[in-house]
Parts: sequence; structure tokens; C-alpha cells
Amino acid sequence: MRDSGGVLDSISLVLALILFRAKIVESLLQRQWYLGGQQIGIRVRVALMILDYTKPPSIKNAGSN
Repeated sequence: MRDSGGVLDSISLVLALILFRAKIVESLLQRQWYLGGQQIGIRVRVALMILDYTKPPSIKNAGSN
């Protein structure tokens, strides 16, 4: 039968592995969120550029002829 020190070592190892895996998952999810935010920003920028370049030029001096 194991002594209590061996059981505590096993529990500590299991908890450390669980924490390590949780941190890996957290890091991957945060990276996905960051990249998704970048893609949204790029799409907004492209949409604004399209609006800017497809806008018909305004005629400011049409009545001066």
C-alpha cells in the first residue's frame, strides 16, 4: 500500500497536467479569437475602401458655367 506522500505526489502530478492542458487550450482559443478579430478588421477596411472608390465624384462647380 502506498504512503500518503506518494498519493499526494500523484494528485499533484495529475493537477499539474490538467492545468497544463487547460493553459494550452486557453492559448489556442485566444489565438483563434485574435485572428478572427483581425479578419473582421480587414473586411471592414476593404468595405470602406470599396465605398470610397465607387462613390461618384461630387460636382461642386456645376452652376458656375
